[in-house]
Order: sequence, then C-alpha cells, then structure tokens
Amino acid sequence: MTAPDKQQTTRAPDRWRSLWNALTAPDASLQDQDDRQQAQLLATLTLVLIALSTLVALVLPLITAPRKTLGTPDIWIAGVGIAILVLAYRLSRTRRYRLAARLAVQLTACESDIEAQVAEGERAGHLQLLGEATGQDGFAVGDEDLLLVATHRVTWQKGLDLFAHPEVADALLEEDPELRVIVAGVPNRPDDEHSRALAELARRRPERVLYVPWWRDELERLLLRYADVLLMPSRYEPCGLAQMKAMRYFCVPLAHATGGLADTIGDVRDWEAGLSPTDATGFLFGVEPGHDAPDFDDQARGALRERMSEMLACHQAFRDWGHPAWPALARNGYDRASREFSWEARAHEHLKQFERRR
Repeated sequence: MTAPDKQQTTRAPDRWRSLWNALTAPDASLQDQDDRQQAQLLATLTLVLIALSTLVALVLPLITAPRKTLGTPDIWIAGVGIAILVLAYRLSRTRRYRLAARLAVQLTACESDIEAQVAEGERAGHLQLLGEATGQDGFAVGDEDLLLVATHRVTWQKGLDLFAHPEVADALLEEDPELRVIVAGVPNRPDDEHSRALAELARRRPERVLYVPWWRDELERLLLRYADVLLMPSRYEPCGLAQMKAMRYFCVPLAHATGGLADTIGDVRDWEAGLSPTDATGFLFGVEPGHDAPDFDDQARGALRERMSEMLACHQAFRDWGHPAWPALARNGYDRASREFSWEARAHEHLKQFERRR
C-alpha cells in the first residue's frame, strides 16, 4: 500500500468465492462460542474413543495369547489407528479458527513487499472472505471506506472496551457512514466483559464491525496491509509494538498518549503547534487522571471520541478534495518506522554508546 491510496472494488472477485466454497464445503458453519465449545468437546470425546479402541486392538491379542508375537495384521491395525488418531486431531481444531488461519497464511504471501500497491478488489475480496470465515457474512469494506483495525489482546489494559461503548463506537459510526472496523484479538476468556462488549458491538453493526476472537502474526500483517487507521486506546502501555508495525504499512495510528505510544507516535496537534511536519505520524488523545483513577474511563471515552472525530474529519478532507495532511501522516510514519524502528538503527545507536564510553 503506497501511501493511503486505496482504490478497491466492493464486489469480491469470483476466485475468492470459489476459494471460500472449496474451503468450507466439508463442514457446516459454527455460529457462536457455544457451538465452538461443543465442537471441541465432541472432538475430544472422539479422540478418547479412538485412542481406547486402538489400545484395545493392540493389547487384547497380547493378553489372550501371551506368547503370540505381533504379526502383519496387528501392525496394520496399529497403523490405521494412528492414522485415524492424527486425522481426528487435525479435525478437532475448530472450523473457524482453522479456516481463517489457513486463509490468513495464504492471503499474506504478498506481505514481503510492504510497499506493494493493493490490487483492485484485493482488500474487499479478502476481508469479505475473513468475515464469512468468522460467521459475519454481511461484513463488507468498500473502495472509499475508512478501515480502522485493532490487533491486540482483548484485555482491560488494551482499553478496547472504551471504544466498544455505545457512546463512542455507535456515535462515530453514525458520524461517518464509510467507517469500517475490524478488531482481532484473543480474550482472556470467551465470555469476559471485554469480549462481550466487542461481540455485542459486532452484533449491533454486523455490516460495519467485524470481531475476530483470535490472533496470528499472519492475520495482523493482513489487516495492517489493508487498514487506514490502527486503534490503540491502551490504559497503559510500557512499549507497544503494533503502532510501529502499522507505520511500516502506511497505517496511521490513533492511540492513548501513554508510555511507549507517546514516545513513538508524533501527534498531529504538535505539528499544528509548530513541530516539524515530518515528525507528525498519527493522533494521540490524553487523559489527566491515571488509568487507575475512578473517573478515568469516563474521561478517556470522551477524549477518544473527540480525537477520533478529528481523525475522521482529516481523512474525509483527503477523500473528498485531496487534502495532503492524511497522506503526509502515512508517509511520515513509514519513514520514521523505517529510520528509527529498524535493527540497523538500533545497532548504530548501540555502537554510539560504546564510542562514548571509550
């Protein structure tokens, strides 16, 4: 994705539909967490039964005929049992996780060239396929849509529940009809309050919000390649890696001004206040009280909504009449990430420290 120029079509090409049909033909769709848990339980019981039957097939002849040596039939029985056991293990992994993981691995082959232009129809086709693999067939991303992603653990620290609150997410979705959201991350528990908040948001807005309750490196790279904005509303963040990865993909970060996020993201407000234009790489929102203050969540939600409204206005100005601020932010982030967040840059800094101590 060279700069933020996204010209994709809304209709997925036929080849993605055929790939989807080929991958999903053998089994039915699992619609929710309960179905997935039932499938895991059933697969576990199947494994136990197969293991017991294999054990009986091997041990029973030895018990009934102690002096009998293992012959060819016994070896064949053992081989078949082991093969069935391996096959059952493969099938025990839940359908949605297995399918989407395979999808992400196959569709990120192009990520080795970060600067490669996204082909026409690529983003729409791949993300529609991801939505179908996750059980949200109605989710779609158009060529002019603003795609916001979050690829973090779904925990209290990461603050995604601040965004999922109706006062923030629903208000912003109403403000910009072309905003699309994908949240991908592993919750501590499938039914904890943070995961439920995101799942409920996806149920309220199935055509515009996609919640993927699992995570892989390949999936993160896929999403960052197609995203316009990375959301990181962490309550606290000692370092943070996603924002540095995002900037390498020309993806503009929007984050809470805390810890490593404040250290690595140049806020556009500082640019407006006189900072060098090349230092502005994203949007930061600040909250006066600490993350453990009683009123932190209320203030954070208000600051997040305000900052996201400014981000939407900035992108809309670029989308409607080509204002240069948005592509400048994306390019600045890429340049800064390439210059400062590489092993080569760290090695030079390390050598400088040694030279100072001579």
